Amino acid sequence: MLTINGRTYNILTLDFETYYASDFTLSGKELNTSEYVRDPRFKVHGGSIMGQQTVQWLSHDQLVEFFKTVDWPNTALLGHHTAFDGFILSQRYGYVAGFYLDTMSMSRVAFGHSVLHNLNDVAKRLGLSGKVKKASLTDTKGKVDLTEEEFFNLGEYAKDDATDTRRAFELMKPYVPDSELRLMDATIRMFADPVLGIDEKLVQEVLDEEVASKLALVTTAGVSADDLMSNDKFADLLRANNVVPPTKISIRTGKPAYAFAKTDLAFQDLENHPDPTVRNLVAARLAVKSTINETRAIRFLRAGENGAKLPVYLNYSGAHTHRWSGGNKMNLQNLMRGGKLRRSILAPPGHVIVVSDSAQIEARVLAWLAGQEDLVQAFREKRDVYSEFASIAFGRPIDRKRTEIGPDGQKFKPDELEGYIGKTCVLGLGFGMGAVKLKMGLEEGRGGPPVFLTLAETTNLVNTYRSVNNKIPALWRKMENIIQCMVLGTAGEYGPLKYDLGHIVLPNGVALHYPGICCVDNGGSGSYMYLGLKNATKIYGGLLTENVVQALARCIIAEQMLRVQDAGYRIVTSTHDEIVIVAPEADADQALNVMIEIMSTPPDWAPDLPLAAEGGYDTCYSK
Repeated sequence: MLTINGRTYNILTLDFETYYASDFTLSGKELNTSEYVRDPRFKVHGGSIMGQQTVQWLSHDQLVEFFKTVDWPNTALLGHHTAFDGFILSQRYGYVAGFYLDTMSMSRVAFGHSVLHNLNDVAKRLGLSGKVKKASLTDTKGKVDLTEEEFFNLGEYAKDDATDTRRAFELMKPYVPDSELRLMDATIRMFADPVLGIDEKLVQEVLDEEVASKLALVTTAGVSADDLMSNDKFADLLRANNVVPPTKISIRTGKPAYAFAKTDLAFQDLENHPDPTVRNLVAARLAVKSTINETRAIRFLRAGENGAKLPVYLNYSGAHTHRWSGGNKMNLQNLMRGGKLRRSILAPPGHVIVVSDSAQIEARVLAWLAGQEDLVQAFREKRDVYSEFASIAFGRPIDRKRTEIGPDGQKFKPDELEGYIGKTCVLGLGFGMGAVKLKMGLEEGRGGPPVFLTLAETTNLVNTYRSVNNKIPALWRKMENIIQCMVLGTAGEYGPLKYDLGHIVLPNGVALHYPGICCVDNGGSGSYMYLGLKNATKIYGGLLTENVVQALARCIIAEQMLRVQDAGYRIVTSTHDEIVIVAPEADADQALNVMIEIMSTPPDWAPDLPLAAEGGYDTCYSK
């Protein structure tokens, strides 16, 4: 039994075993989870189910009958990767659980991101047997119909999985707050019980435009797409036009490699080459190598085929700081605001999509945590902190929102560029970024137009930021001290944080994990490392500040999500600091006001932290 948020549920552990083959698998690039389950080739071989004690292995036909007997509104479905099993349950059997539990998500909370979270590793980490019958699954590959012996052996394998899943849940439950279980449920429900629609006509427009644009650029360049796709052939094309192909040292191999990425500054320079032939080659190369919009449009069309609902897949605690990340091979978290793909996502009939965004939450949390009271007060008074910093940096009043009428009679913003630089500094310099990195970031146009400043100018911006906000560099030094305490195992507190050996515990009871953290000799100067998933990871005061601020912002957004849900609204997705719900059209204004009020209210652990939110609603995801 599970009692959570005033309700009690019976726990049903479920593990489906399904048909897979070399050309029909989730391990490749072709199919995502929802496409796999909705594919005509999909087949359930059987499922292991476990109530309080007994575990059973049932065939598809037996599952059909069993599921009819389950009181689904009062049942908590437990699995390992429950999004997968829950999606099969809703799409293939027509049932939605009252609550969703997931041991993979629980493992991310309990053990952090420096370990693997597949069931075998989780089970063994908890002292359980793990997958002792791996061959049973392998033996079914490519087999639509199983022999009695294969079906029996697969069942033994599946029953072991269900048993380990249930035991893992029981062992981890004391270390996972109920609030996080509720967030896991909300996250899985976005996928397992989808409600959003797809405007297929608008998505087709995106796909057609993308294909036509690429074709036009390739035609203008006068070369083949294959030549543009190949690094060596593209390099030869540049040489044929008297251009030396730019190179760099590969981070992965440590050897020289072509600098053909769109973020490589030397390659960006070629976009402005005086020879139009070179410019056309570069534009065509960028177009054919950038497949994200085309691929995503195709996945949208597949998701909305025959009026199907869009399953929103987010990885709960997908990042080290426990923020959500995108999944299902389509990452709905980085849709361009106002873009056609975003607008192709539709509310259910009679409803609207309501979006509320937490304004500058990380900058606010950083200023509050550092005790930079003048900046906190500026946020509290709803002043434009970007323009204010730009005014100091450029030595004259800057108002990035001010408009004037130009000689052509058109409105323009004379301080827009300086305001953008001020915004970049306020949002980017709070975690120890230096002048070189700021210069490169501005040149790459991250979040705005490319801006080319000298190193002396970006050095002045960095020094100005650190002088004006002197408590923030002091916070980096405090975080260096906390790193030393985590190395030594010295317990302590700072603001809402508690720390000890290799851990920082957040106000929601969840920890940031830094396993094996230690000081290493780096050419005579000490630096700190901890064990990442694949290799040692560097940590220092500015980076720990970023980790902590991002994690605290996530705590705030998560708490707000639960409050919005408790107000009676269905959360359908979340994009970083944005909460998205559906609400009846008649309730749109009230829903938006409720969300803004909730997202403007500070948490109990930071009552003097000024928060702000803004939003809107539409029948599509346009805001």
